[in-house]
Amino acid sequence: MPPDSVSIKLTIHFDKKLKAWVLVPGGWFPLQLAAVDVLLVDRNITSALKTLETSPNRPDLTADKWWLEHLNKPSPVINPVLCAMEGRWRSPPTFEQFETELDVSYAILKRTLPQASVLRHPKEHLHAVYEVCISQAPRMQREIDFLVAVCPVLSSRSPTGKEARLETFIFQEADRLGVSRQSLCCLAALSVLYELRDGNQPRIGRGVLKPKPQYNESFAYSALSDLRALEFLAAGSSLPGPSLGLCTRDKHLAAFWTYLGVHSGTWDGKSFSASYTPKSDLFPRLNEDAFIALFRHIKDEA
Repeated sequence: MPPDSVSIKLTIHFDKKLKAWVLVPGGWFPLQLAAVDVLLVDRNITSALKTLETSPNRPDLTADKWWLEHLNKPSPVINPVLCAMEGRWRSPPTFEQFETELDVSYAILKRTLPQASVLRHPKEHLHAVYEVCISQAPRMQREIDFLVAVCPVLSSRSPTGKEARLETFIFQEADRLGVSRQSLCCLAALSVLYELRDGNQPRIGRGVLKPKPQYNESFAYSALSDLRALEFLAAGSSLPGPSLGLCTRDKHLAAFWTYLGVHSGTWDGKSFSASYTPKSDLFPRLNEDAFIALFRHIKDEA
């Protein structure tokens, strides 16, 4: 009798080291294998394309070139709105800065990917798009203040036995500043705290937040722009219509999204909500019991 189910494992070996990830609901795909209708790209994609344009023969960029050439095709449609949301100023953009950055990103994509379909946002719609981008500005400022407070403390790996004190500090700062303990920035901070004691990979939270002793608002804004991109992906993927993916060269952001386990996204009028089921890979220092205890504390909002 044949078995009720069969599990087949397929391994694909690529010619070059993986340099681009497409994040989709449930995980990620290599750029070659991502079948989506619309592809959001972040600034590290356009920056890489610009570098390849000016230095096409640099041997250290061979893998980037091989992967990013897979964007040079009519499908999917490439949307550069995340590039404009982040901007080059490491602070929330004005409308004029947003419009300029959108134009610059569009020009880079069209110039370096001549066969690609790049979305050109109509001028008459830009104010509405901009309003969506800055609608969470008060929350972002609170989260900037939170990261400025906790990241210097997390710049060095936490010693064994000091985790509980630092966890309490993280939650106290979140509560004090009006930041949800369940926010992505708080989860990323906890991921830094509970990375492996020996410093080995995965260092997911550290790769996302990049904590350092002198951590200012510009560093926090850059990290939060990446986390906002994940929220944008989750929200956009919950709408009816074309399928959506996010293309990035940031492996830590890809890992954070994958282990976050976002699901059940819903819209209620103008409000979006989603659930997530984080995996223990985000907090590899914790055993199962400690992992469960951590999430009791996360849910215990002040």
